[in-house]
Amino acid sequence: SFYGLNAGIPDETSPARPFNEYGTSKLQAEEVFRRWADADPARSFVIVRPAVIFGEGNRGNVYNLLSQIASRHFITVGKGANWKSMGYVENIADFLVYVISMAPGTHLYDYADKLDLTGAELVVIARRKLNQRGKILRIPC
Repeated sequence: SFYGLNAGIPDETSPARPFNEYGTSKLQAEEVFRRWADADPARSFVIVRPAVIFGEGNRGNVYNLLSQIASRHFITVGKGANWKSMGYVENIADFLVYVISMAPGTHLYDYADKLDLTGAELVVIARRKLNQRGKILRIPC
């Protein structure tokens, strides 16, 4: 996460605390572009920090989770109480079209479709849509 591990429910006012090189490099890139935007008050710089994005054609984390559930080779580790913030690809595309014409200045947005779900809730919804019944193997932490 850009805001660090166990950051609660961060928002645009939360301090950036990247926990790995990937997050650190994203923060450094933002700083380069912030300096660019600050050099000319007529410039517009929009930062969008999206949650996990899913949708048609995507082969990321959400796809892998749903694929494992569909294959019936899914095992839950822990209680599944962790919160999942996600965004549907078409929704974020619409949002990006909206922000592309922002007024001059620097604008920062965290993006996630709401309602957030726990991992366990996401599994229940996926299994219901796949008409799967029965118990899932759960490994305690």
